[in-house]
Amino acid sequence: MKFNIVTFGCKVNQYESNMMKEKMLSSNFFYEENMSDANIIIVNTCSVTNVADKKCLKMIRKIKREYPNALLVVAGCSSQNNQNVYEALDIDILLGNKDKSKIAELIKEYLDTEKKYVKFYNERNLDFEDMLINDYNHVRAFVKIEDGCDNFCSYCIIPFVRGSVRSKDFDTVIKEAKLLTEHGHKEIVLTGIHTGHYMSNNHDLTDLINELSKIDDLLRIRISSIEITELNDKFLEMLKINKKVCNHLHIPLQAGSDEILKRMNRKYDLAYYEEKMGEDEAAKKSLEKAESCAFDYCFPNKLDDIAVLTFAIENGCKKKAPYYLGNLFYDKLQWKKSVELWEMSEKADDTFSIVHRNLALAYYNKMGDSKAAKYELEKAFSLNRKDARIFLELDQLYKKLGYSFKERLAKYDEDPSLAESRDDLYIEYITLMNMCGEYERAYRCIMGRRFHPWEGGEGKITTQYTISLLEMAKQCLESEKYEQAEKLLKKALVYPENLGEGKLEGTKDNHLFYHLGLALEAQGKHDEAKTCFETATIGTDEPAGAMYYNDQPADMILYQGLAFEKLGKTREAKSRFYRLIDYGEQHLNDEGKIEYFAVSLPDFLIFDEDYTKKNRAHCCYLMALGNIGLQNREKAAEFLNEALEIEPSHMMATLYQKQ
Repeated sequence: MKFNIVTFGCKVNQYESNMMKEKMLSSNFFYEENMSDANIIIVNTCSVTNVADKKCLKMIRKIKREYPNALLVVAGCSSQNNQNVYEALDIDILLGNKDKSKIAELIKEYLDTEKKYVKFYNERNLDFEDMLINDYNHVRAFVKIEDGCDNFCSYCIIPFVRGSVRSKDFDTVIKEAKLLTEHGHKEIVLTGIHTGHYMSNNHDLTDLINELSKIDDLLRIRISSIEITELNDKFLEMLKINKKVCNHLHIPLQAGSDEILKRMNRKYDLAYYEEKMGEDEAAKKSLEKAESCAFDYCFPNKLDDIAVLTFAIENGCKKKAPYYLGNLFYDKLQWKKSVELWEMSEKADDTFSIVHRNLALAYYNKMGDSKAAKYELEKAFSLNRKDARIFLELDQLYKKLGYSFKERLAKYDEDPSLAESRDDLYIEYITLMNMCGEYERAYRCIMGRRFHPWEGGEGKITTQYTISLLEMAKQCLESEKYEQAEKLLKKALVYPENLGEGKLEGTKDNHLFYHLGLALEAQGKHDEAKTCFETATIGTDEPAGAMYYNDQPADMILYQGLAFEKLGKTREAKSRFYRLIDYGEQHLNDEGKIEYFAVSLPDFLIFDEDYTKKNRAHCCYLMALGNIGLQNREKAAEFLNEALEIEPSHMMATLYQKQ
């Protein structure tokens, strides 16, 4: 059975959801990204604010309404905090903040008995529920070392829904960390509700970090958050000398007024913070050091980061600090502020390539200045000609600006090693080879590399694999090399292992079977050819907008029609051709829209797309296909030219224009 997990809230909740996912997978359940295709839906709730509660309840009601046949499991802070409300929703399995580690067992029991399960633990003094996670998909891994809180801030529900402070066994943490490093994880993030209160077998957080540092393959230790009151001399001394601990602490500051802090029942005042800050001279040296640090691992995103970075800028830090603050404001949709800050950084240091890159994206996407964007991105690449990501972005900008396929391919050919460093870039390189008619070269490059799947890259390399073989087969058909064409087409029907992905369920290779039928027919293998033509007629005959990679390509309908013609079924053939034309005519002036959900798009989303414009190009392409089927070659050529005039990089229109 397939399951999906919806997670609300903090890093602890995310950790616990990862644990539940691993438990489910080890119990022979299968994870499904799309909620609509899941048999089991697990919701891990949050209650940090009343807004969080409302979001959780809204999601659960939506699931019950839209997926009534799915087994619904709910756990977490919101269900613990609102037990009566959740019980009234008639949920199949309902938990609070305990027994999440037993989730797979509870689901199996329910599947066997169909008996609903509701269990809450309302006492505060609970045992630590061990949630070992063996592996993550990234270099960074999380280890939950603590649960619960005893602070009882006047505004916070967490002590009541999470219980009292309790810690994971010291030796168990070390064991889990060693296991994670054996699996290739180089960084571990220590997380919990109140991480600084960790205590196990007379070992505190400092002791734990020192012991973790002895693990050879563990390169970095990060603390998810810690209170200012827990920064004692022992901890600070460790922080100075321990090179494996990340020199960044997430320390909450709820207010700038002692009176407000007192009402909130916080355990510190402003004087406490001031004491921790030290003297002015020390602060100055720290600012200078910060400016000289590598920028790779600095990701400001909190309100207090704004205050810190503003302070740094006001005190002479004009290179890195404006860059960091610009990133934060860009994330918060304050484009003008971000551009002003990046321009300040650029003025202070014209050799900082990432600032030029960021400005390019802002100029194009937010200010509509393609000329300035081109200047900045070319400047960024000139400063670091080994930065494959910037080269990819520059190539995509050239694509948006209407550079020809040959012009773009020539830039790749200047330094092929750049493309070889990334799968996404290399696939774009191969795509350009195919678009320039270098099919054999594209095929050699495909078969000489092992590709790895990534989110957003689905279907890209398989498409180019098919195109290269199909176009070579067409050339063989034209030169009457029918046996060679047959071999190429049969090869195209099967994806080799090195592509890293298989065919989507329900994929129809109408174009391949049609041409295979032609190759077999030319060899006198009429029965086999007929079977291929019949196969080529199978599939939906309704055109679509083709916004997503798993949409049926429009030319499959063309080949359905061409196959019907070979079978002598003219009426069925023409109905396919006219449907392509009708769709194009009816939707030519539609406003292009896109829904962002768990289905990948066919293009990189680096620069903003005009989807209304793309829709018009697509409709012209559909009308061209329909006219190709009807043998209206001049009309087809007109529509192809129009499609390419609107969208010069339209891949399929380019291929059909060559025929």
